[in-house]
Amino acid sequence: MDIYQTVISHYPHWSKIELIAVVIVMIISFIILDRFYKKDKINKIQMFFCILFIIYFIHVNMENKECISCDLEQKTGIDVSYCYQCGKCTAGCVLSEEMDYAPSYILRLLQTKNAQNDRRVLSSNAIWICLNCENCIARCPKEFNIPKVMDYLRERSRKERCIHKESRPVVAFHSAFLESVKRTGRLYEVGLVAGFKARTLRLTQDLNVAPVMFVKGKLNLFPERVKDENKIKKIFAQTIEKTQK
Repeated sequence: MDIYQTVISHYPHWSKIELIAVVIVMIISFIILDRFYKKDKINKIQMFFCILFIIYFIHVNMENKECISCDLEQKTGIDVSYCYQCGKCTAGCVLSEEMDYAPSYILRLLQTKNAQNDRRVLSSNAIWICLNCENCIARCPKEFNIPKVMDYLRERSRKERCIHKESRPVVAFHSAFLESVKRTGRLYEVGLVAGFKARTLRLTQDLNVAPVMFVKGKLNLFPERVKDENKIKKIFAQTIEKTQK
């Protein structure tokens, strides 16, 4: 069991069955080589390592290409294997204690190229709590762009509809904010609050604050609009079209 854990730490995408199969093939190969190259030890060693290389080459090409890390690298150019788990991103993250998975652990789960771990990442609340403050980039010795990874994971999580239950209000706020900007070109606070409450059904939350804000002129009943609203709509349309490619 200890040997398996040691090997799997270096090759996280290998299953136990695959490792056993590789070991069996290696033993059979060694027996065959020992039979045909009894006197020629140099050729025996060379052939043995050739077989090992062939096994590894076949396995690499049979890797799970549908995993998140492969798609992430293809769409953003970020290779999660560059992270060597120093933990500086987690140490510098102001919200790591609020996350179910720390930033470094998120990357570790992605490195495994395992469908179950990919699902754990997409269903986590950590990807929605991230503020994109970029403290992690500043502290990372490899300058790994975790905020860009988080943006990709949030988009993927929405597509696959596996948003964490506690993170749904965050998603609702994002949607209400963007909808307000899309309609008027500016942030319309009353529209933002109405959109958020409609999505979350938190109808009575902070109602006592609204009258005070209105009296102080912090809430406008009617939205301010930009002069050319078509430009705003064009920006949204281009962004949506770009993400769908």
